[in-house]
Amino acid sequence: MLLPGTECNTQETRGKFFTKTGWRLLDNAFGIYDGQKVFEGEEIVLATKTIDVGVLRNFRFFHFLMQFMWSLHWYRELLTLLQYHGLHPVDFIALVVKEFQKDTSTMRSLYNEFEANHALENFKSNSELSTYWEKEEHFHCLKEGSYGKLNYVFTYKILLDCQEEFNSLLLNLVSEIAEERQWEEFDIFINNTTEILRFISEKRISLDGEQRLVDRKRIRFSIDILGWKEQNFSDKHGNMLNITDIEYEFYLPLSKKRILEHQFCQFKSKNNNQTLRMMSVYTDPDQFFYNVRRLEANKS
Repeated sequence: MLLPGTECNTQETRGKFFTKTGWRLLDNAFGIYDGQKVFEGEEIVLATKTIDVGVLRNFRFFHFLMQFMWSLHWYRELLTLLQYHGLHPVDFIALVVKEFQKDTSTMRSLYNEFEANHALENFKSNSELSTYWEKEEHFHCLKEGSYGKLNYVFTYKILLDCQEEFNSLLLNLVSEIAEERQWEEFDIFINNTTEILRFISEKRISLDGEQRLVDRKRIRFSIDILGWKEQNFSDKHGNMLNITDIEYEFYLPLSKKRILEHQFCQFKSKNNNQTLRMMSVYTDPDQFFYNVRRLEANKS
């Protein structure tokens, strides 16, 4: 971002490092004032003297998945399991990008939608940006909350609309990798991966049919994922292999519930994606996860 008043935005720095810039709309920075549609854009770097436009464009979706899966913790358990099997999170996510690109159903459609939204970060000027967004059909997208900061919009598109399809893509990819690399105890590893993906889905906060927070829920698993996490992911399996049946309680402590309810009230809109991404900007990523405790376990 070429922020006004910073060294990055001087003519000297621009001439030394950057070869192309563009404009994008700041998240939620629009409105109607005195009957006039007003937009606030920001200038960003599209290419440097060592990285061309195509490379940076291709990196954008990878960056989204890295933030979503690792930095914001939504899939960190899975990536950590793979890391202990010798597959670095960066390498795995690069493979996930390729799966999106060759998929023929939901995931490909999501990828195409991401690319289309990304194309709206490349206006030649702030004036061109305003001309595009002031058109009624485009302005409507802003008002209904379907367009916004890419990473957060698509984080909640996956979590709200197609998490099962995303998990299926990941499990199929992991299975192919494990088989190709001849990892030991293949069946056990796939079972562990499946249970971890189920744990990942259950740990995020849930809403009931009336859009109220679900305080607590009890879920049974065939492995002790919590024990493995408590050991700081110390090996490939932790003590998961010693468990045949375990029940966890996913619950919201009163303090976390109060914060979430306050945020839901503050940012409530007809668009759940917009509500959740507005809540996400200035909060701890773990705010959206249940606390988990072990209720009972049967050793194998």
